[in-house]
Amino acid sequence: MSLFTFFEYDSVKEIKNDDLKNFINRKLKDLQNMYKQVIQQEIFDIDQDGYIRFKQFVGLITLYNKENKDYIYIEILPKIYKNNNSSIEEARGILLKMLESHLDVEFFKSLDYGKIDLKKQNMLEIYVILFIEYLKKLSLGLKRKYQVVESNINNLKGRLLFAKHINKNLFNPTRFYTRHEEFTLDIPENRILKTAINKMYRVYKDILSTDVKRELKKYLVLFSDIPESSNIYADLLRSNIDRTFVHYKDAFKLAKLFLMQHTLTNAIGKDYDRKNEEEVGLIFDMNILFEKYVAKKLKEYRSECEKSEESSSERSNNQIEIDITEQEGKYYLLSKQSSNISYQQLFKIIPDIVIRRGNNIYILDTKWKEIDINNEYNYNIDQRDLYQMLSYASIYRNLSRVKNQNGRISLILIYPRTQTFNDELRFTFNDEHS
Repeated sequence: MSLFTFFEYDSVKEIKNDDLKNFINRKLKDLQNMYKQVIQQEIFDIDQDGYIRFKQFVGLITLYNKENKDYIYIEILPKIYKNNNSSIEEARGILLKMLESHLDVEFFKSLDYGKIDLKKQNMLEIYVILFIEYLKKLSLGLKRKYQVVESNINNLKGRLLFAKHINKNLFNPTRFYTRHEEFTLDIPENRILKTAINKMYRVYKDILSTDVKRELKKYLVLFSDIPESSNIYADLLRSNIDRTFVHYKDAFKLAKLFLMQHTLTNAIGKDYDRKNEEEVGLIFDMNILFEKYVAKKLKEYRSECEKSEESSSERSNNQIEIDITEQEGKYYLLSKQSSNISYQQLFKIIPDIVIRRGNNIYILDTKWKEIDINNEYNYNIDQRDLYQMLSYASIYRNLSRVKNQNGRISLILIYPRTQTFNDELRFTFNDEHS
């Protein structure tokens, strides 16, 4: 068993053992090709020496060496904290907080902090610990549903499937092959959880602590009468976590995410492949995680303000509402007249977050990049990001309600706080509308 911790934009060539380095490099290139087929996006770069260099995708990758039956675990963490004294601990902590927003679960409120050591426990083990915390809600009992099944049974019930009955029971008059309903534990929701529990135990057992493995075994016993899923994609489509399954909700989210990224190729829409069960990917785009995290924090702040206003005796009846929209796609960059009465719209613009307060519009774009306030030339700000924001302002000014009212458009780029960027920077565009 080998465990490696990297940061974004680190290269595999940093591994000292040449044989292991070349094996990992080859396996990651294979995964790169497979993953590209699923999402049409490259999750790695290739450095000048031909080695895999990680990009903005972080999380967990498990590789399997079939020759010596050995697992290789790769943890990729956010780069922002790479140069801090407590870099690994801080990076894992911020990644967990962002995953809360992405998955819409509450890791830290549900978890006893004593169960997690961000300095010593890698993200593989932490994810399993969090999953177990939500599995504890199943102590309320596993759910059953009426399911239509076909089986060869001792008593006649439901509908006799005559052709299959003759084929199976021509010389056995005590059996009946029927289609009937059973109130059973063998339902898609339980099969998904059973499959996730089994896979976590099989793949991660070498790096899990004794206590965590013991906890997982408890749930293997709880689900012992339930088979694993033979088709994860189909079972996910059939699953329905409604109000009667409320105690399943959070555990199911983590199980679903784990299984959807199974082997980096079994994304939603792909069939489950047991031949690759030794290898697991659980990776996330930091750009998306950061955007979701910022949006969630803004909405939480809005809710706090609304509660404060409601409790205030001085609250105005004309209080202006604040609307927050993620990934708004209302406008286009170009219009082309395609007939006398209609226009073809081209190149939709999609700001990360748009906030409306009365007639004022705030356009926000999140950037998972490092800013350096000591660099007085350009602070490491990408000029292309500024061009993008200026185009947003121009389109929104011309096509939104601000055009005919006394509203104002404000542009905000949001970067992560770091040691070299811990205070806001304010600028004014040199155009007539600024």
